[in-house]
Amino acid sequence: MVMVIPSVAANESDLRLWAGAASAVATTAAVAVALFREPLRDYWTKPRLRILPFDRREADGVEMLSPDKTVEEVWVRLRIQNNGRRTARMVEVTIDGLVPIDVGAEAKTRDEQFRRQQDAANVGRQLKWADRATETIDIPARTSRRVDLFHLLTGEPRYITGNGEIAVPIRLTLFPPSKVAREILPALKYRVVVTIVGMNVRPVGYELDICFGGVWREKGGMWKGECGGVEVGEPRRIKVDGRRKM
Repeated sequence: MVMVIPSVAANESDLRLWAGAASAVATTAAVAVALFREPLRDYWTKPRLRILPFDRREADGVEMLSPDKTVEEVWVRLRIQNNGRRTARMVEVTIDGLVPIDVGAEAKTRDEQFRRQQDAANVGRQLKWADRATETIDIPARTSRRVDLFHLLTGEPRYITGNGEIAVPIRLTLFPPSKVAREILPALKYRVVVTIVGMNVRPVGYELDICFGGVWREKGGMWKGECGGVEVGEPRRIKVDGRRKM
């Protein structure tokens, strides 16, 4: 048997081939990292906004008196939470849909009592951030801020029902306030669609149902269940047009 011993030149040639392949792989990896590092970092650290379920224990429902203590008020707020790792900049919440879902004789009566403008006049209008007078706000990572959805009050316009109760309408909390009373909603049940947008935030859409018993109730009765008072349904995530940005 004759043993063939590889030459030194052949070994060196193979090593050069392997070294060249390894260098090409390393170069490709370096280019890939350079190309995708920033997009990946932005994806994992970007702001992520969502609406949390309504919870009175978290101050989402607030009862107050007017400064002169003559008018009682109830405010319903939504918590917008940033679950991301970066501050959400210049965030605003707008109404993108408003549909009454109650019908019948009572709905017709309330429409005659309280109707000022068509409900659709509120679509595209911005909601007011709670306790703030700015159009937009920043929401730091892992924190939440509240936006006022609607409120009720014992002042005008109001009507006395047949059994002596005070009938009051739902009032959206718009920013800036409406000059033509478009915020007054006569119906008792609505499906509301809202969209959250921001400078560095993809648009996020939600829909939720709101319900109100129609009359002012004393001593905490405004939160009575089964629409005896105010009820806010679970927020449901919906698709929105991804092109809509600030």
